[in-house]
Amino acid sequence: MKLFSAVFVISLAAVGAARADVIPACAVPVGAAMVGFDQLPAAVRKALAQKTGPMAMPGQPFNVSDVVTSETRRLPFSRGIFVWSRGTRWVVATEHGGIGYGDPVYVFDAIADHKRVVLTTSKVATPTTVCATALDLLNTQ
Repeated sequence: MKLFSAVFVISLAAVGAARADVIPACAVPVGAAMVGFDQLPAAVRKALAQKTGPMAMPGQPFNVSDVVTSETRRLPFSRGIFVWSRGTRWVVATEHGGIGYGDPVYVFDAIADHKRVVLTTSKVATPTTVCATALDLLNTQ
């Protein structure tokens, strides 16, 4: 029984260090712009942080699973994928680790010269549907 427990613990540690799924690059839609996370208006950054908590930037490590190890202890559970902007609409695609890994896509609409935003909608995508989900949400009124 002790051998089983040791193997189980080692297996959990390996899961905690697992890599996120590969997400295909998305073409920027006509009329939209690709925006860096560092270029988000302060109101959008604040609203996004309320939804995701601390977030790693694209390409940076994050905790993919719900297993916390010495390797993953300080890593955030979310990571940015991309941001599209069209007019006063901001579509933010992210990855979220945990027991149910997924790719939440958020839509924020700015009000009053980008000083205030509202979360209009969100939807959890999969790695293969992030692009289509983001495009659909960008065009939803």
